[in-house]
Amino acid sequence: MDGAAPGPSTSELAEWCVRWLDAAPARLLWSRHHLSHVFGIELVDAREVVVKVRTDTSRITATIDVQRSLADAGFPAPRPLVGPRPISDAIATAETLVAGGVQLQWDEDAPNRFASALADLVRLAPAVPPEVLAPPPAWVWWDHEFSGLWPPADDRPFDLNTMPPTRVDEAARHARTRLSDYSAPSVVGHCDWESQNMRWTNGRLHVVHDWDSVVARPEATIAGSRRRLSVERRDVRGDGRSERGLPCGLRDRTGAFMDAR
Repeated sequence: MDGAAPGPSTSELAEWCVRWLDAAPARLLWSRHHLSHVFGIELVDAREVVVKVRTDTSRITATIDVQRSLADAGFPAPRPLVGPRPISDAIATAETLVAGGVQLQWDEDAPNRFASALADLVRLAPAVPPEVLAPPPAWVWWDHEFSGLWPPADDRPFDLNTMPPTRVDEAARHARTRLSDYSAPSVVGHCDWESQNMRWTNGRLHVVHDWDSVVARPEATIAGSRRRLSVERRDVRGDGRSERGLPCGLRDRTGAFMDAR
């Protein structure tokens, strides 16, 4: 099921800002849309904020609390300002806009930088019972109770279980069995630790975005879920894979996270 909520109208967004931020929008700085509608807004009082609109879920309040706690602890998370509060048929939250920074480019130290930043997040995050942050995003929801192999997708309107089976399904079935047999205490982490969600300045982490991806999962699965690259690929063979045959940096980043912890 597609998790995207309908986007608010200009007037609805303005009314929401006046009610919950005590200031009307002066101008729209930018907007983005994928699973949610995100707006960078300059208010008439000169504050710059980000307003994020999406379908309401029971876990959003808890993710905002984790984000606020990390910001208080000095982790580079935008500070939450409001939320969640209703807007049209959805809910919205607001946070301080943190501009600047760039995506990290590949170098030999990049895996260590990403791993150390994730380890810092896990170390500084407050303890939260897993059920408070449930359900997790679909890509780390191996312990769902639906009848099919795959949980409801959050980025497409059809059931993945109705697709013709492939080797991916076979691999997922084996992975789900192993994960279901694995038992370890949960820690709070970020399950979308990707380059597009992070900005850096002079090799230092400047800001992390997408705090709807906060989860409480076993620590090894948080590290392992970073199966995609966090940096630009070092594509030595020209096919998006490293000389070892794994996606570039995957071995290095998982090992670096464990070393950082």
